Amino acid sequence: MASKRNPYQSILDSALKLFLKNGYTSTSLAQISEDCQTPVAKLEHVFKDKAQIALALWDQAVAGWTRETRNTPQGPSAEDAIKASVNGLLRWGSANPDLYRLFEELKVKAQNEKDFEPIKQQMEQVHLQGEALYATWQVLGAVKPIPWSVASALIVGPAYTLLSTERVVREKDREFLVQMAWEAVKK
Repeated sequence: MASKRNPYQSILDSALKLFLKNGYTSTSLAQISEDCQTPVAKLEHVFKDKAQIALALWDQAVAGWTRETRNTPQGPSAEDAIKASVNGLLRWGSANPDLYRLFEELKVKAQNEKDFEPIKQQMEQVHLQGEALYATWQVLGAVKPIPWSVASALIVGPAYTLLSTERVVREKDREFLVQMAWEAVKK
């Protein structure tokens, strides 16, 4: 149902629900319009097309993970940064399991579909930033001398897997994965 206070969010909520129910490809703007009770013309005024809606949902997902990471108390060390990122991912993903599912789907679509080139570019930029930061930590002797792609898989891979199989992550499981993320790469 359309929210009188926030039609933008109403559109996103309807799209998320329908993307997960029918799949991105099988969901039309007309279906989103009907679900959120927003005329197609108004919907198209807010979002150019269906891909723009998906990109807005992606942005919400990234912002949520980032917010949860920043809300985790941390110091300047590699250990604190790694633990905060994994903690942020697990807290955000557990609080937003549907958006997390779409986030995972969009990561895959970004590899092959032109509509999702901005996501691919963003993921590549984040990878380069992570690689540079990890290289700095290597020079400081804080982490193992392994390629960033391997380190990244060790750090966030288990969290991604757990969030893909569990809608809610128990606190003790989150704490364990946060610690194991650091253990996997610390020197």
